[in-house]
Amino acid sequence: MDVQTECVCAKLRKATRLVTNIYDEYLVSTGLKATQYGLLRNIQLMEQPSANKLATVMQIDKTTLARNLKVLERRELIRQREGEDRRVKVISLTEHGAGILRAAGRKWQEAQKEVATRLGQERLDRLFEDLSALDG
Repeated sequence: MDVQTECVCAKLRKATRLVTNIYDEYLVSTGLKATQYGLLRNIQLMEQPSANKLATVMQIDKTTLARNLKVLERRELIRQREGEDRRVKVISLTEHGAGILRAAGRKWQEAQKEVATRLGQERLDRLFEDLSALDG
């Protein structure tokens, strides 16, 4: 018996890797990975979130988030600074980061279309509905 066909977790992880690869291929010209695009986009949408808030919203372990933020900071796509409470780090996009995000947004849209084409709109709508049920 194949674990990939019987285990929900394994099946979802495999599907996630396949979809992530599609997005990564479209984003390659921007120098971003799909995960990095997601972080930058959430930082933009949340308008200077704290690292803790970003981790909570994205459901990412704080250690993993910190590691990924360091990469983005080294590439000068984000900046981290102390908030009013010195224990809290506030994250914002740099001008360079905002520009990369704009370019990546166009590529992300192309990836979205590719996935929608492969699945078909009806399946995609059903997938979104089914996955939303996990949020509780």
